[in-house]
Amino acid sequence: MKTSSLLEKLAEEWNLPALRGQRAVVCWQRSDLRRLARPLYVQGGVLHLAAPNHALASELSFLRNEITSTVREKFGLTEITDVKVHVQPRGQGPPEVAVEPPDRGKIDGALGRLTFVRDPKLRGRLAELWAWAEAWEEAVLGNGGHRCKRCGAAFWGGGEFCPVCMLYGASDAS
Repeated sequence: MKTSSLLEKLAEEWNLPALRGQRAVVCWQRSDLRRLARPLYVQGGVLHLAAPNHALASELSFLRNEITSTVREKFGLTEITDVKVHVQPRGQGPPEVAVEPPDRGKIDGALGRLTFVRDPKLRGRLAELWAWAEAWEEAVLGNGGHRCKRCGAAFWGGGEFCPVCMLYGASDAS
């Protein structure tokens, strides 16, 4: 199953339209375009990218119409209307951490929490993803990461709220 198809199915199953909007990030990361810049997120139809230096960010900004057309055509993502390039030098951002693969017990535990997913193949794949996500969270928290006070996600950086909750103004929500 293609990653974008899995995101579509998850977005539909869990009624998460915001997840559907992030397909461009996954598609970009799995394409040859990842050599140019790193995808960050999609907001309001704008794909935000991180370039390692100002020169490349400037060049990519000049080519933003072409990049937008390529993303729309190559990935079929008609919701992308523009591209914004940010400068984020390599070496900045989250550190690399070793994530221990989840054992069968963690995957089985996740399966038990996903009984509401009707498709058994999807349920099995989601259980693996859930177990890997928990393993990643353990690695992040064990290496100086934090847990968001609102959504509970593990994240790098300071503050009480993860970047997603900060992006959508969740710090103001109860």
